Amino acid sequence: MPNNSSYTRPSWDEYFLKIIELVGLRSSCDRGRSGCVITKDKRIISTGYIGSPIGLPHCDEIGHEMHTVINPDGTESRHCIRTTHAEQNAICQAARFGVSLKEATIYCKMTPCYVCAKMIINAGIKRVVASQDYHAGKRSKEIFAEAGVQFDLVNSAMTFYPDQGPNKKDNLINMENKNSPATFADIFLYDEFNPEDNAMLQALYSRSPKSVTEHVEKVRQSGSGKFMEQFYVGYGHASIADCGSTTFFIEKLSIIADKAIQDWPLYSGQETSTRYVDMSKQPIIDPLSTDQSKEIYKSWMDFYINSQERLKQHLAEKYPRQPAEDEKIYIKAIAARTFDIMRGFLPAGITTQLSWHTNLRQAHDKLDLMRHNPLEEIRLIAETMLAKLKEKYPHSFGHKVIPEQENYRESICQKYNFYNPATAPTDFSMRTNISELELWQYGDIINLRALKTGLPHFLNELGNVTFEFLLDYGSFRDIQRHRNGVCRIPLLTTKLGFNQWYLDQLPDDIKNQALALIEKQKQAIENLNTSPEISQYYIPLGFNITCKVTYGLPAAVYVLELRSMKSVHPTLRLIAHKMYNALQEKFPNLKMYADLEKDDWDVRRGLQDIIKK
Repeated sequence: MPNNSSYTRPSWDEYFLKIIELVGLRSSCDRGRSGCVITKDKRIISTGYIGSPIGLPHCDEIGHEMHTVINPDGTESRHCIRTTHAEQNAICQAARFGVSLKEATIYCKMTPCYVCAKMIINAGIKRVVASQDYHAGKRSKEIFAEAGVQFDLVNSAMTFYPDQGPNKKDNLINMENKNSPATFADIFLYDEFNPEDNAMLQALYSRSPKSVTEHVEKVRQSGSGKFMEQFYVGYGHASIADCGSTTFFIEKLSIIADKAIQDWPLYSGQETSTRYVDMSKQPIIDPLSTDQSKEIYKSWMDFYINSQERLKQHLAEKYPRQPAEDEKIYIKAIAARTFDIMRGFLPAGITTQLSWHTNLRQAHDKLDLMRHNPLEEIRLIAETMLAKLKEKYPHSFGHKVIPEQENYRESICQKYNFYNPATAPTDFSMRTNISELELWQYGDIINLRALKTGLPHFLNELGNVTFEFLLDYGSFRDIQRHRNGVCRIPLLTTKLGFNQWYLDQLPDDIKNQALALIEKQKQAIENLNTSPEISQYYIPLGFNITCKVTYGLPAAVYVLELRSMKSVHPTLRLIAHKMYNALQEKFPNLKMYADLEKDDWDVRRGLQDIIKK
């Protein structure tokens, strides 16, 4: 019978690299315990590990024999010279027993040092496989290349041993050589650990002055499970879980649910763009699943699908291709503009997909709140995501459920989840508590700022800027992605009207159809007799909502500059211009780089794509 097991055997390289970890446990110097094996024809012919010559005492017994050496860049570093390197010992073992190393492969923990590299070449070894890099391994790699020795580096993580870098005497760092980079700090890079191991590896710094090179071995040997269970979940050291991250990929969720996941100041991820993707084939979330609700969806989607070709023809007449414009790029730009307009008629229940890269702490905190969202779809998504996290990282997601906390979260979500003020703004307003006198203490920073360079973070201490305005839900989705501030999640209703921009872009025949459809659909949605929260699924993205955002000054300037560009959706670009004008009126000397050109057609939209080369 065929074997359907998903088990994958390790490659030969993986096999031998695992063996050197065991060999390295015999090392007798705690500054760097490592081993190596030499193989030929997939068979081990010699092994070696760091240790003193035969018959001599080891570092673990009497301590290190430290020696100061001058590096090629003129800096000094400290080495223990009591022991022999693992590569040297393996070569010596082969010589002692008369084993030829010609055409052999050597597996080692790090890129060999310069002396070991020369011995490897002279021994006739033709391939070197290193698990990670060595900070002083540049010359070794150069002579391997010159001698025709194949060098394979499995992981780019770079290892520095203690005292290798600056010359450290009596715990003082010699700062005289200011022109030499990386001479004062020992720098390591590890990216091979799972999130919980990574979190533990970082947390060990808070309780131990030892080098991370020692912590790495501890994590590799014992794992992080009990540590995370005890210190993060048990004792509540939440910052530990900030140090481990993971990524969700969520598909077939409504745009409403998509916004709920992204409603978090530390959200990082990507989502499907209605401005570049034809959404006609996407499934739709229908919470009511009645004949009436299905008819509402059908009417919106029929209009979205059937109007596209006529609109493309209209846009080609309105924005004819210029002789210097590439035809393929022009066609893509017309298609993108079509989606810009027709996305206004997509119901918010249309499904999308997004990614969420998050650390473990933020995942727990966000999902614990999301479980109380007024909408069932969002609650189910949160519960499913938490279940997957508990399965994948059981030691980091075993928190106790505390009724008082649950009741508090429930109260917040039921009362304040959706922003729906009794009085909506008529157009646009701005208010700020930033003092112009205090702002101009930093006039040099403001005046010297270069294009596409942000204001420094510390200017947030000056105060906040709050903008409130009407905006269609489609463009709200764009401005909500700015995390450095507060952007309230609005309740999507039909009360504030359909954004006029979408209607003005349509040819007259389609515009008349759209106006009639909107009136018919508004009544049909009202007749559903459901809650305002569920009604949102059936309302398209072109309807206006009350948008309220609050930023510090650096974020406010960043948002208005970025969103004033021609590539931005025109309804949001208009708001960015209003932000610019309001700030300019309040602070006339505030330097800002906004694109205020009125024409928002740009054929370069056709270049904004991710394509296979």
